[in-house]
Amino acid sequence: MKLPTTIGRDRWSLAISSLLLLGLLLATAAMVQNWRGTPPDTRPSPLPPKPKSATSRPTPQALAIRLPPPPVVTRPAVPAPLASPRPPRPGAKPRMVVPLRQTAKQRRSPPKPHQPDAIKITPLKPVVPAKPTRHVQKKIDPGKSAAKAPTQEPVINASQHRKTGGALLRLLEHGKGPSVEIAWPVSAAERRQLFRTLTRCYGMRPAVLAKKSHLYDRVSAPGQPWSINRDRYSGFIRSPQGEPIAEENRQFASIARRHDLSDWRPVRVFPRTVDAVLLGGLGNLLGARYQTARQIRAVYELRRDGLRLTGFQVDGNALPGAITLSAVHRNSCD
Repeated sequence: MKLPTTIGRDRWSLAISSLLLLGLLLATAAMVQNWRGTPPDTRPSPLPPKPKSATSRPTPQALAIRLPPPPVVTRPAVPAPLASPRPPRPGAKPRMVVPLRQTAKQRRSPPKPHQPDAIKITPLKPVVPAKPTRHVQKKIDPGKSAAKAPTQEPVINASQHRKTGGALLRLLEHGKGPSVEIAWPVSAAERRQLFRTLTRCYGMRPAVLAKKSHLYDRVSAPGQPWSINRDRYSGFIRSPQGEPIAEENRQFASIARRHDLSDWRPVRVFPRTVDAVLLGGLGNLLGARYQTARQIRAVYELRRDGLRLTGFQVDGNALPGAITLSAVHRNSCD
């Protein structure tokens, strides 16, 4: 019988199995401890190497046991503690904090008084006090004060309304529109000065009207009527009224002798531009009343700054305002 040999082998096998089991337990404990300290690894862990044994009996393999990962606990962020002030160093001097003060503006030193020159002092004459006057407060009626206040009359520059006046002149030449009369000054000296101004500065020409309303002037051939250029001269012809002017009368008589006229009437002819400007100023001054007016009267007023029309009357009613007339022939007028 070979019983002792079999018993010895069983003991050897039992010892090896105990060692293997102990190694498996230690490996398992190490894996659990490593799993708690490190995040789980999804890769499969390698199997432990097989211990070498003298016997050819296979050893049992240890299976890896994996537990689910613990839940992730999110902790609220804790604010960082405020840095405590550093303790003063030994021997360091404390820093003094002085509040800022508003700097006052630097005042300039007052200038040194200038020593005036010697002043002559003249004695003042005694002033006799005036007798006190008694002031009486008067009640002012606002209605009367407003009525007495002078109203500023409109002054119209007729040269700015030349186009409008051209249309009004054409209507007047065809017999449409009001009757316009412009009076001359009463003074003989003013009438002479106005005649010279209108002749030199505004192109006024004397003529006579005779023989079936034909015009004659001092330029046309003797016995031949003046073929007036209607594009240059106006058909609004004036007839002199009032005190005659000696210089103008001599020109009328010279024209009548040149054309051998016995029955004639003196007239004044103006350039078309002058009458267009004049009627344009009247239309602007009267406005809508110009279309319904029947008679317009005005007065020539010769001033230093030029000629103007004043003293307007529309159908017998006074109309405030003035119209300035600019000169046409400025070279000959200067």
